[in-house]
Amino acid sequence: MSHDTHSAASLALLQYRLSRFGRWGALLIAGGLVVRLLLDLALAGEFQTNTYDFAGNAAAGVPLAVMWLAMRGRREFSRRTLVVAEFIGLNFAAAGLCVMAAHIPLSASPMLVLILAMTLTFTIRSVYVPSTWQRTLVLSIFIGAWVVTTAVVITTMIPEGPMHGRRAQGMLVSTVTWWTFVTLVQTTASRAIYGLREQVRLAEALGQYTLEEKLGEGGMGIVYRAHHAMLKRRTAVKLLPPKLTGEKTIERFEREVRRTASLSHPNIVTIFDYGRTPDGVFYYAMELLDGLDLDQLVRSFGPQPAGRVVPLLAQVCDGLEEAHAVGLIHRDIKPANIFLTQLRRGGDLAKLVDFGLVKDVGGGTDPGRSMDTTIAGTPHYLSPEAIQRPRDVDARSDIYALGAVAYFLLTGVHVFTGDSVVEICSQHIDGTPVPPSERLGRPVPEGLEEVVLRCLEKNPEHRPQSADLVRDLLLSLEDVHPWLHADARQWWKEHGTEAKAIGSASEGRASSPTLRVDFHDRR
Repeated sequence: MSHDTHSAASLALLQYRLSRFGRWGALLIAGGLVVRLLLDLALAGEFQTNTYDFAGNAAAGVPLAVMWLAMRGRREFSRRTLVVAEFIGLNFAAAGLCVMAAHIPLSASPMLVLILAMTLTFTIRSVYVPSTWQRTLVLSIFIGAWVVTTAVVITTMIPEGPMHGRRAQGMLVSTVTWWTFVTLVQTTASRAIYGLREQVRLAEALGQYTLEEKLGEGGMGIVYRAHHAMLKRRTAVKLLPPKLTGEKTIERFEREVRRTASLSHPNIVTIFDYGRTPDGVFYYAMELLDGLDLDQLVRSFGPQPAGRVVPLLAQVCDGLEEAHAVGLIHRDIKPANIFLTQLRRGGDLAKLVDFGLVKDVGGGTDPGRSMDTTIAGTPHYLSPEAIQRPRDVDARSDIYALGAVAYFLLTGVHVFTGDSVVEICSQHIDGTPVPPSERLGRPVPEGLEEVVLRCLEKNPEHRPQSADLVRDLLLSLEDVHPWLHADARQWWKEHGTEAKAIGSASEGRASSPTLRVDFHDRR
């Protein structure tokens, strides 16, 4: 994970580590000068250091010492101040070391001394200072510019006479090659160490949930397979860092997850827990399902038999009625938001997921009420009123979307298609659906076709007025060959492994993109 958090704990750790890095950096540079002076006395009997040696040491060591002294106190600095201080300190240190190297005799291999010193300094920094790989890369590029510039100076302007030909070229190529290697190593180290620290921090913040492998990552966050430390139940944990999704989006999503968590129904995905870490990362833990969504089902295995479609839709109606009873409108009913898994006794189980666009019509104050002015949903499943009058959306809009889902399950195609969102929405408003049997090219049970087309009526008053009524209509059909538990068991026996592989491989992907157009305060 690469998101950079801004919590007090993270800032305190960064300040502490920079202070210690400044102290050890200054001591190492000062120690290097002392060693040189002692070697001068031992080998030459006199001090051979010059003004440039002392100037270089001062330029390199003093900013690091200042960083150490300023940050070791109780004063708390902002992240920007800490990052700027680190940038200035490292660049001054690089400049000072370069000044010293440029005045070392060629016989003493000044570039080798410089590269070793810079590599050591930067390695300590990359391992010790918490940093994203991006910041390490930027710093490495700036420091590399100092190193390469010094190599150019040594090969062209040194008092002993400039280098020429292959020797000069070899020094420049070696310098660039070596620092490129150092950059790759240190950037990778920062990414690995920072990522591990973030995972440990999240593990500590999530407490009882232990994160395992990442299942997927999308615009709305990262999904991990996890398990509860005490209950040992299989869990999926979704993390929504503010950097990835925006603070306002997370605040809205938190309200919606809180509402969804209040639901308890076998045909609605169960949310076990939710909250925020100290760093502001919103997370929620939900049941981990094995199977695939209905969009994947149709695209991988083709249109489904009417006998299977009826009980699946009846189960979705049960879950919808539970939500509608407490005033929650899903607003994004679509095949990708209905998950198909297998009961232990072999039957099909449909579960509604992703209440991310839920609308609360249960009354009370809601800081997210501006959503009433938003066209929200997936274009192929939008009701006419959701397009024309978003404020008037109610449970019957979900009924329309359910009819469009039934149409897709039976035919393998959407009710309306077009080259643009505008064209699709226009057909939802004015177009007449082609009967499923005509679109499919073979008979569909007449009663089922009638229920589907009733759900797709333009006028909400002409549709079934509740999910309960749709379920009753579906279960009362006499011309549909029943899909028995034995049929489901046989299907899962033949296709279960493939179906679960499809579902796992697509975890976290974006399917049937959701539309959200907000007309709030539009002039």
